[in-house]
Amino acid sequence: MYYLVPLAYDRSLDHAGKGTIARCQALGNYARDLCNLSVTTEDEFVFIATAGFTKESPLEPTQEHHESLAFQIGNYARSKSFRAIAKPLAWGTYQELFEALGLICNEHSLILASHPVQILGVNHIGPPKICISTNLGHMPRVRLVCFFLRHGKMKWTHLRYAEFQFITARHSFTPKEWAQETIKFFIYLYRFLFKKW
Repeated sequence: MYYLVPLAYDRSLDHAGKGTIARCQALGNYARDLCNLSVTTEDEFVFIATAGFTKESPLEPTQEHHESLAFQIGNYARSKSFRAIAKPLAWGTYQELFEALGLICNEHSLILASHPVQILGVNHIGPPKICISTNLGHMPRVRLVCFFLRHGKMKWTHLRYAEFQFITARHSFTPKEWAQETIKFFIYLYRFLFKKW
């Protein structure tokens, strides 16, 4: 099973903005390429979205934002004929990934439980394939978070064997966003190394 995780970036008039759409499109293109190569079929893909409504109110709608980014991503994915699990659970890179990986582990457990075990106890479903999309500037921090979540204290069994793919979306940061992203990377690194998370 392939789990497609586009990290939220922006919105525009309560519809996912160009950056968020670019991340979804990158994953959709990746999935279609695999289907065209007969590696797998479309029913093997599910979009996972966990971005909430706003930073201040990730779990509840506000007067300005009645739809969560997860909901918008889910609608986009379904409009392209993909299955989607979209729940407004978090805000920010670490929190989004933490919740998304938790959903993936739960979903994968349900799938494994619903398929009969084959000879020698080997299930034909295999480990989860987790495909995460963001832009080039954000990618180092995303990889950092995935590394620490995968090898950290959570001990999610399915993550130990998961195959991670990082898909670069075509949208860019402003110079200010590049500077902010560099600072955030080192803040995250500090938190992970010194157990501040």
